[in-house]
Amino acid sequence: MKAVGLYHKKYLDIVTVLLLDRADDTHLPELYDVFGREVLSKFLELFAGMTIRIPTREEIETSVRNVSIFLQVYRTAKGSKARVMYDIARHYGMVTDEVRRIYYRMEKRLRGVDLECLLQTRP
Repeated sequence: MKAVGLYHKKYLDIVTVLLLDRADDTHLPELYDVFGREVLSKFLELFAGMTIRIPTREEIETSVRNVSIFLQVYRTAKGSKARVMYDIARHYGMVTDEVRRIYYRMEKRLRGVDLECLLQTRP
């Protein structure tokens, strides 16, 4: 029996193969449009078989708000933190205790992180 001409995987471009075979049940075409062939290929190698969850816009906005709250309070002199927390709470329509919880939760998460990159920008 004559063997059918099979292509060895080293001759096939994985991105092209997946775009041809899996485009209907994945977001690979959109990822390709955003990242391009080289970055998508690296992405596929690194995360093959994993499920990746992208935060919703609301979750992203909440994270931005929380980091902004942390930075505003963090930059404030110790004696003025309570007043700043009160003002932030009014701005976001929250109670001061919620702002305080967000601040201390973010402080715990960011402990040991170099904050200079965050402090370069203004909230």
